[in-house]
Amino acid sequence: MFMLLVAVVVLMVGQVYQGRNLETIDLKRSARSGAAGFIGHGPLCHYWMSFMETYLDFGGAWWGTGVKVLVLLLVLVRSKNASQMHP
Repeated sequence: MFMLLVAVVVLMVGQVYQGRNLETIDLKRSARSGAAGFIGHGPLCHYWMSFMETYLDFGGAWWGTGVKVLVLLLVLVRSKNASQMHP
């Protein structure tokens, strides 16, 4: 639910920044973005974080955070960016 709200708010702030007002904001686009956050991005991130806490914790070692960030950048971010590209 949180990711849905984040997606909608960020998209609407971006549209206002572009110079749109309440009458010209694309509500369908905001709804699609919110649905994508609620259906796809939110659950994916939940299970991803659970996976990293289970398998990449290293007993709470201080350097474990760096490993998690590296794996996040190498795996999740690249796969999500590739899945959102349009031909």
